Amino acid sequence: MRRLTLPVAILVALAFAAGAAASPIFVLKGSGWGHGVGMSQYGALGRALDGQSYKQILGFYYDGTTVGPGGQKKVRVLLTAGRSALRISSDAAFKVGGKKLAANTAFRVVPTKDGRVRVVGKGKFGSPVTASPKGELLRLDGARYRGSFRIHNHSGKLDLVNVVGLQGYLFSVVPREMPASFAAEALRAQAVAARSYAVRTERAGWYDLYDDTRDQVYGGYESGEPAAAVAAVKATAGEVVLYNGAVASTFFSSSNGGRTAASADTWGGVVPYLRSRKDPADLNPANPNRSWTVTLSARALRSRLGAGKAPLDAVVSSRVSGRVNRIRFERGAWSQTLTGGPEHFRSALGLRSSRFTLGVLRLTASRTKVACNGRVRLNLLVRNVGSVTLQRRTTGSSAWKNMAVKKVDSDEYTATARPCRGTTFRLHSPDASGSSVFVKVTPRIVFRDTQPAGGLRGLVSPLSLAGRTVHVTRERKDGTWKGVAAAVVRQDGKWRADFNVVEGVYRARINPPDSSGLVTGYSPKLTVKLS
Repeated sequence: MRRLTLPVAILVALAFAAGAAASPIFVLKGSGWGHGVGMSQYGALGRALDGQSYKQILGFYYDGTTVGPGGQKKVRVLLTAGRSALRISSDAAFKVGGKKLAANTAFRVVPTKDGRVRVVGKGKFGSPVTASPKGELLRLDGARYRGSFRIHNHSGKLDLVNVVGLQGYLFSVVPREMPASFAAEALRAQAVAARSYAVRTERAGWYDLYDDTRDQVYGGYESGEPAAAVAAVKATAGEVVLYNGAVASTFFSSSNGGRTAASADTWGGVVPYLRSRKDPADLNPANPNRSWTVTLSARALRSRLGAGKAPLDAVVSSRVSGRVNRIRFERGAWSQTLTGGPEHFRSALGLRSSRFTLGVLRLTASRTKVACNGRVRLNLLVRNVGSVTLQRRTTGSSAWKNMAVKKVDSDEYTATARPCRGTTFRLHSPDASGSSVFVKVTPRIVFRDTQPAGGLRGLVSPLSLAGRTVHVTRERKDGTWKGVAAAVVRQDGKWRADFNVVEGVYRARINPPDSSGLVTGYSPKLTVKLS
């Protein structure tokens, strides 16, 4: 009689996909908006609401300074540059050079090839030429401005500078830099800081100030000049911040996140009155920038910072003034330390400020494909993201279920799962959800340890696959597989395929229905020898 022999050495385990790590999610939790040097506007509001005067507010943010006279002047504000043409007008007759121009008419201004400025229909003028109002404000492209316009032809392009009295300039700047609804003392602090900045900033050339965040935001009369802002400017007329008798550099930003930044840490160069100190008033309830969260993928973090590789981990390796100064990326044996300073990181990462923590969520599964009830080990890296939950969701379900985890060290945890349906595992926190891994699950199908003559038999789990067909195949010499028999799975999970068994290598396959959450399963190979 022929017998089937099944040496243990030739029962080859089915190879499943190796472990995989989900792309980590990096969580940047920060506070504040802007560079944080000098006065915080929301901090000024908080201090005003606490009863501090504008001089006390300024004294806190510009340490060792005083408020005194020194702000009477005109400023030159660059409104537009590099234009091939522009339009000027006024609601009353006005002058360009020595010529009178009619009211309520938009005059087109263009550069000439010989370096002059031409007002179409009125003639050519030397560069620069001044447009002077008479009774009404001048308009540039329809927008009204106090003061006069000075128009330059620079290399065949037009630059227009608004020459305006400091008070009129501040009527526009103060409400554009700080909401006019802020407390009166905060608005007065803003008026003095803005005046000091304007007086201190004198560029060589044809203008002193930009009209945007490179200096101070200025929009001319179209700012509306709210009454509260105008009152703050008038109440502090001529006052500036002084240090050792000179006008101070009164930098300011929206919010410092609870701590001012030192000028030396931010831009380099020690300025004694611009140092780092705690500022709890900045975190008052009216400040919408008390806290914020940004999540980035490893690829996005690499791209924004120009790193050599996408990191699997990242840590802040240096801080100055409470702000990020260096970040170290890690990926296995590779690491890279990124530098550039706080303002570099704020700009490159597109953040409101550089005052942030760098957290990470990373999930690794020991396998991404496993047989029903096979063991999957899950490794978690969790840092600086608050409370985190490991969750699972099986194929066909919409509900996430929490899983128990075991702590390995301060940042690492582990968990074990034995899924019998396709399952997605993820890390979830109030700050971010992501870093998920999907594990495919196959039925567990095996041959029995002993086999009968005239067929092969085995077991299938889960039992829900009863009634499904098992296909038995034999390996050809070229490595392909030929179907040789079939069997139906019984209610107890057993199956038997009767056929003329010959020597060779066999494998069993079962195709689960889509609704099972399982994918096609294969048994380990069975080598048959007849004796």
